[in-house]
Amino acid sequence: MYGDDFNSFEPINFFELSKELYMKMNGLDSNESSIKRTIVSRLYYAAFLHAREWLILETDYESRGTGDHYHVPEFIMVHTSFPMNIKINLKDRLTSLKNNRHYCDYELNNEFYSYLPDRYKFSLDDLFDFSDYIIRTLK
Repeated sequence: MYGDDFNSFEPINFFELSKELYMKMNGLDSNESSIKRTIVSRLYYAAFLHAREWLILETDYESRGTGDHYHVPEFIMVHTSFPMNIKINLKDRLTSLKNNRHYCDYELNNEFYSYLPDRYKFSLDDLFDFSDYIIRTLK
């Protein structure tokens, strides 16, 4: 249905797609808000899926389906051997990405980012850094 390359996927591919969309945003004929919202969503899923798969391989984590969005950051805090500052950084960055993704995907009647509470307002560059940090840390 989707072709042979559909199953050839790694979460990092979402990160790479986000970078490409960001670099080519001005040359695209799509609405800028929809491009930014897509970038934020894919940055979250790049980090989240990478973290979830890392936990499955490196710990005794068992996927809970949609509940993983809550459980992955919590599991990192309790069941990994990273120093506490790294655990907190991973959890905070993943949670910030998740909250930004949620607003971008569901708050459709507002200007991009104008409706976010201040504690969740990050630039796209910050969100790229958050996603990259999670992916690099969980190698």
